[in-house]
Order: sequence, then C-alpha cells, then structure tokens
Amino acid sequence: MKRLLVFGLLAAFHATVHAKIYVAVPETDWTTVVPYVRANILAELNGDRFEVYVCPAHTDRSVVDPFDEVLSDFARVLITETMRHDAKVVEAIDGATRRFRERLPKLTADERRDYRLLYWQSLTWSTDVLSRLATRFEKAKAQNRLRCWVCEQDPSYAPAGEHH
Repeated sequence: MKRLLVFGLLAAFHATVHAKIYVAVPETDWTTVVPYVRANILAELNGDRFEVYVCPAHTDRSVVDPFDEVLSDFARVLITETMRHDAKVVEAIDGATRRFRERLPKLTADERRDYRLLYWQSLTWSTDVLSRLATRFEKAKAQNRLRCWVCEQDPSYAPAGEHH
C-alpha cells in the first residue's frame, strides 16, 4: 500500500534530533478548521495517476474564500501530527485513496472534473478522519499549542507562527 508523501518526509528525518517546535492554536472552533483540513488533504489527478498530498506545496486555496494562511498552516500541522500518532487516520486516508483509485477508471467526465469533491466525500465517509482530527484539535486547543514534529525535521515545513 502506498503511503502519503508526508510519511516519506517523516521516515527520511527519523534519526535527526532537533528542538521541539510548537505552533499556536488559532482562536477558532473546529467547524472553522474543517475547510482548511479539506484544503490541505489535497488530491491530484493527472491522467490516470491519482495521488494525495499533505504538504505546503499542495494546498487547494479555492476551498476557502477568503483564504486564511494561518488557519491553513495550522490545519496542515494538525493533519500531519494526527497521522503521526494515529494509525486509524492513516488507514482511513489510505483506504479512501485506494478505493478512489479503484473507482477512477469508471468515472464519467463530469465526475473526473469534480474528483477533489468526490475524494473528500469518500474520505469523510470514514468517521475516523474528521472525528480523530477534531479530538486532536480540542486537545491542542486546551494546551494552546500543537507540536510540529515535521517542522523539527524540515524547517521549511514550519508555519510562520511557530515557536519553541
């Protein structure tokens, strides 16, 4: 089973030790964060190749208008930290991706145009993804910070509002 791009990043830097980096939790609620979660779990379809990314270079800014960079950065860190600690989230994303790839050859032209929405719908059919992200969000909100392990390994991943 193919892993998401972020896990390649995590494995590549596993042995490196850095100071802990935390990001502040924006003063908002979970329902405001959800569209940014959608914007940061980005599906890409190129011909018959379907990939899913969670990284700064792959964010769908059209999902939220107006787009808030701080909320987007926080959502990306929330996703990667949850994936790092919660195998059920990884399994749910991998499963949705696998099912979508299987469905890909049967998609109509209209469905291919709306593939991101269709993928998001298939991803949210699993209660594991959003409910587990919401739980991690509430925990981070209570602590007013969220560790960014990926930021510790690759400083270019860190949002502008990071602190140690």
